[in-house]
Amino acid sequence: MLLRLTALLLQPVHAILTVGFLSSGQEERTVLEECIANTTVKLRTIPSCTNYNGLDNMVRLHYVYKVDAFLGAPCDEESTAVSRLAFRWGTPYLSTSVQLSHTRENGTISVMPDFHQGLALALAAMLQELEVPQIDGDIEQSLLICDALALLDRVNIANFSSIYEGDFPGFTGPITIDSDGSRLPYFRAFTWESDNLQLSVTISPRAQPCDETNSSCVTYIVRFEAESVVLLQLRTQERSCPSCKFRMALVAVVIICGLIGVPLLAAFQFHRRERQIHKMTWRVDYESITRSNRVTKEDSVPGLRRVSSANSVGISSLVAACQSSDSSIAYVNNTKPHLIKRAYTKPKVYVKKYQQRRAINFSRSDMMHLDQLHKLSHTNVNAFVGICFNQSRELMTLWTYCARSSLDYIIFEKGRQFGRTFQSAFLKNIIKGLQYIHNSPMKFHGSLYLSNCVVDTNWVVKLTDFGLHDIIWDRMLTKELACSQSVDPGYMPLKYLELPPEMLRNVIQESALGKGSTKADVYQLGMLLYQILFHARPFADRTTMTIKSIAKKICEVLDADEDPFQPNVPENDYGLRLISIMKQCWSLTAGVRPDLNTIADAVAREFETEGRGNVIDQMIRVIDDYSDNLEAMVSKRTKYLEDSLHRTESLLFHIMPRFVKRVAENLREELPIKPEMHTNVSVLVTDISKYTELCETTIPIHVSRK
Repeated sequence: MLLRLTALLLQPVHAILTVGFLSSGQEERTVLEECIANTTVKLRTIPSCTNYNGLDNMVRLHYVYKVDAFLGAPCDEESTAVSRLAFRWGTPYLSTSVQLSHTRENGTISVMPDFHQGLALALAAMLQELEVPQIDGDIEQSLLICDALALLDRVNIANFSSIYEGDFPGFTGPITIDSDGSRLPYFRAFTWESDNLQLSVTISPRAQPCDETNSSCVTYIVRFEAESVVLLQLRTQERSCPSCKFRMALVAVVIICGLIGVPLLAAFQFHRRERQIHKMTWRVDYESITRSNRVTKEDSVPGLRRVSSANSVGISSLVAACQSSDSSIAYVNNTKPHLIKRAYTKPKVYVKKYQQRRAINFSRSDMMHLDQLHKLSHTNVNAFVGICFNQSRELMTLWTYCARSSLDYIIFEKGRQFGRTFQSAFLKNIIKGLQYIHNSPMKFHGSLYLSNCVVDTNWVVKLTDFGLHDIIWDRMLTKELACSQSVDPGYMPLKYLELPPEMLRNVIQESALGKGSTKADVYQLGMLLYQILFHARPFADRTTMTIKSIAKKICEVLDADEDPFQPNVPENDYGLRLISIMKQCWSLTAGVRPDLNTIADAVAREFETEGRGNVIDQMIRVIDDYSDNLEAMVSKRTKYLEDSLHRTESLLFHIMPRFVKRVAENLREELPIKPEMHTNVSVLVTDISKYTELCETTIPIHVSRK
């Protein structure tokens, strides 16, 4: 009958319709083919219900045969899964198996009756069709038939939906139908006492709406009879239970302790946090700082790189002061108990100094910010040692010293040419450090230059000089701090051209750096990529333009909504993905710039060969690369020294007479020269040009050395 119904449903369709039939026997296929003999329905029959082969065949029907509807799966273990797959694909499904209402999907066209309720409906329809005047049978069947007749009196057989969520009386008791159309059972508990059957407990169902918060669509109400033996026994047990009162008292104690303890715990945590903030673990005593007597060129503080005033643009001296304060190297011997380890190690630190004009008071937010900055700890983030203030006429910020100085000094001052192994290590270290800063309370770096990427003895890059700009800038505005050195009002570092356009415009128009952001760091990271990959500064090829004109051009493009004014990318062997990501970092719109994960993925793909292995393997490759570079440099300088010695010897033997060749040899071997007598000699008298001016500007020891 169901197969015939299927044929009738599909018969009005004039287009060719492909139906996938999951069959469990040849008879079903034969009957269905006869039913659709005169229709435009095309049948694809595949076996099912054998070791879950119906699911595999259903996938074949969908992807290979492109069927328009599904029919079949007469077994319970496959019908639910088939229904869900059909619903996912948006394909109608006509089930031929008993399927619970709450397990079918919206794509299921028809389901079989549900349990006793469905059987009662089917029986009622049969009785009505046969017009049976009298029913006979055993008690259970008779009761079931009575319930079916009760449904028949209330419900139209053609409309089954009206019985959902209804309550009406039946012969066996109240009949409750839930939202799925299933009858909810009643339960009654009886006790046998003195040869009498006594009702003790009644459990009645109550349907409730189903939603995602309810695991069940029904709730049960338990009612004890007034004279129930069970209820009397429970009350007697409660009165005779000595531990029940203790449990109630224990619950009361727990509740009271919770009401009192939770606020006390919160207050304790707040007090502890406030005490930690006001403890100022980041403050360094002035007496604990030991100044270094000698500062070499490599010890220059990162973040400070002077540019000749000829290439400078007009800018407020206050802005320049934040970038050109006095700096030096020192040792910290902090004797605080919580820093007792430092008392023995005496770490070497970078010291950046500002002139302090009056006492400084940090707000609570500033102290919390400095405490968070002091607690940052990451392999690729330079440690912030602290601040020394209100103990002299200087405010000093201290960062951990890194022996190899900054990448800016290594690449451009020393002129080191690094291979792909070093480039990969440098870029990955910078990205990891920047990711840590972005996920920390600092949120952004704000001054991501090569000069703020310092390198330790193991060639690990660490980001430094961040998180203090706003604090120093506010004190500059209130005249509490000033630059320790005289500042040229027209001084502007060349590295300001690496700032994003939105910050560079603030520098030129408002004489303020402005607040940084994560997207601004991404722009500067793109500039770092350019410098590390090509060993050149941005806009270095713009020889006909001054820094002022370049800066104005960048800002004009931003205001005019034109194409961005970017550095020219030279011919290279790097992948197109990495170069395009680098250019995307220079976008004028901050929202278009890629995130750090995208940049890290591009770098990893470009340097996939160099990045294989663990951290130790990569470190060994970096050291090997540096050793090879060092050997090449030593060989080159040795050859240069040999050439210089050869030229010196040639010049020596050229200016000395031939008969005094032994004098030249003695000079070369640094042997004493004995006086000799000659019959004729020539004396050459010479004068040094501007010798008097040289003597006026130097001291005698310098004149003798020169």
